[in-house]
Amino acid sequence: MEAKETISQMMSKVCITDQRMEGKVKYPLLPTIFAIIIAWCAGCNSCVMVESYWKYNKAKLKELIEDFPEADISHDTVNRIMRNIVFSEFHEFLTEFSRRLVETSPQLIDIRRVLSLDGQTPKAIEYDKREPALGKSPEDRRLYDRLYFVTLQDTTNGISMGLDPVQDKENENKACVRLLDLFDLSNATVTCDALNTQRSVAEKIIEKNGDYCMALKDNHKSLAKAVREGFGNPEYEEFKKEFKSEVEKGHGRIESRAVFALPATVIKNRILKDWAKDCNTLFMTVTESINVKYGNSRAPEVRFFLSSLCFDTPDIAEFGYRCVREHWKIENSLHYVLDMDFGQDHMQMKNRNLIKNIELLNRISLNILRLVQPMLKKGSSIRMTRYAINFDPSLALKGLAKYMLTEENALTSFCNCLWL
Repeated sequence: MEAKETISQMMSKVCITDQRMEGKVKYPLLPTIFAIIIAWCAGCNSCVMVESYWKYNKAKLKELIEDFPEADISHDTVNRIMRNIVFSEFHEFLTEFSRRLVETSPQLIDIRRVLSLDGQTPKAIEYDKREPALGKSPEDRRLYDRLYFVTLQDTTNGISMGLDPVQDKENENKACVRLLDLFDLSNATVTCDALNTQRSVAEKIIEKNGDYCMALKDNHKSLAKAVREGFGNPEYEEFKKEFKSEVEKGHGRIESRAVFALPATVIKNRILKDWAKDCNTLFMTVTESINVKYGNSRAPEVRFFLSSLCFDTPDIAEFGYRCVREHWKIENSLHYVLDMDFGQDHMQMKNRNLIKNIELLNRISLNILRLVQPMLKKGSSIRMTRYAINFDPSLALKGLAKYMLTEENALTSFCNCLWL
């Protein structure tokens, strides 16, 4: 199977409506979107840069993509196409990515995955102004309507599964519920911060066959107090399970961590209330840190968590440690990379649908880069991977093929013939 035929097979799996007038279409939608994705993977994070990448790599792209346009594309056309893509259809492209990756990778099926929920907003986007409140000037940035996103990240495998924009006059929890409803969470544990430790989120996770491990703070004041006292009660020492991590040194600190687990039955049902339905385990983490340069130690950081994981699960404390640690990968491996390598905090756009689609494009590109990384030199960073794709567009298409083509022979044939 030739590369061009294989890419046509990939494009047939994507369903995105072309809303343009048929007689005026100069740039076919799917070939153009695939070219934009390749350019984005190569480090072209703006419509102007995509225009340049298209111009200087047109011959290579034409060899790979069927019906690739002869003419150069302008940045205005790139902007217009991205602005008019239906967000829900483009989002299905991202959600299908994660589903196929797990289904077609046998080594991932048996692994207990940790999925992390967290919110983020691009800082530099220009927001619509609200009417100024009494005593406040219209220039006050706090008066602007912020576009806020909730992301579900497979932190075990480093894959973005989906995102949902928080609608006007609603809280983050509703976006979390909508996002979780898109996936089967079997063999997965969902983690979140204290803001999303709500019954609606927990019930949706259980409904989708998953487990949860949720941070507990004083937004649930009586429950947090009871859990704190439970771990401090010597009567429960016989039930307590413990796991201590190896001492870690990095970022100028020496850190040691310990995780303790108790059955949720140590808390009375009148305090647990609705959490008594599915909360089975309580976790307490203690982090001790010493500054290497000055030798002074910080006060131990203590945090508490609610979990639906069965307390009798083997190595429950160790798995609790893994859940807590992997949750922060959404900050280090997603949000930080989007901000630093994709320049997401520097995006300045007004059209809200364009913003949503660019957010999706960033995550689709990052997923592809995660799949391309193992093909390169060991230890290659995301930035180095993007640099490699800048010279060899076929690398990005190999990443796409890795999850879009489920037939092994088709994928092998594709990777063997894909060279420039």
